[in-house]
Amino acid sequence: MNQEYDIVIATLEEKKQKLWKMTESNMSSDMTNLMDDIRLEQIQELNEAMGMWLLWKEEKNKIIDVGPASSKEQQDARNDLLDGTL
Repeated sequence: MNQEYDIVIATLEEKKQKLWKMTESNMSSDMTNLMDDIRLEQIQELNEAMGMWLLWKEEKNKIIDVGPASSKEQQDARNDLLDGTL
């Protein structure tokens, strides 16, 4: 699979791996604590953020690929999406 590099996904994945590494070391020594629970929650939030980013990016690409917008409302919606305000 030949995917282009995505800086947002790469950054979020890097943060997720750091959190997991800290949690994993405690889990392997049976010393989990509240901080591990917090890190696991943050990992889940990062997973959700990556999914949201990919969906947004996919929707943005669909709008760009569709061609010119036919109405003022469609043009405004497209511009909002491209500007990141949607």
